[in-house]
Amino acid sequence: PLLLALSIVVFVIIQLPPGDYLTIYINKLRSTGEEITELVQKTAGDAAVISAGRSAEPFWKDVDSPEIEACMKAYRDVTGEDAKPFSIGGGTYARHFPNAVAFGPEHPERPHAAFAGSIHGAEEAACEAELLESLKIYILALLGLEQLDFA
Repeated sequence: PLLLALSIVVFVIIQLPPGDYLTIYINKLRSTGEEITELVQKTAGDAAVISAGRSAEPFWKDVDSPEIEACMKAYRDVTGEDAKPFSIGGGTYARHFPNAVAFGPEHPERPHAAFAGSIHGAEEAACEAELLESLKIYILALLGLEQLDFA
């Protein structure tokens, strides 16, 4: 029963589109691996022994932080889209730097070549126009970040 319940919850979360309320809320939670392990063990009771193989401190930035605002302004200026930032989860080297954010444009709704895989997946690919658009976004984001006072 526990495995079935966890499978259903994971399936539902995976099916949610990026940027929706639940995804943002889940990514805002600042639970540690130990806290999550405790919660799952409490739910499992005597049916299973739960242990965390490894965990890292959560990395999360408020969407209203100057760093996020500078990056999103660059994205909106180049694309003209009124996009909202979202977190995809996973690990990032950004956690090792103060005031850093993991940032990059993604357009799963745009058509891609048949051989092209998804972002960070097998056969990842992007067309030249998307790479140039990304370069413009990164340049403007860096210029915007340079204007911030991190003292």
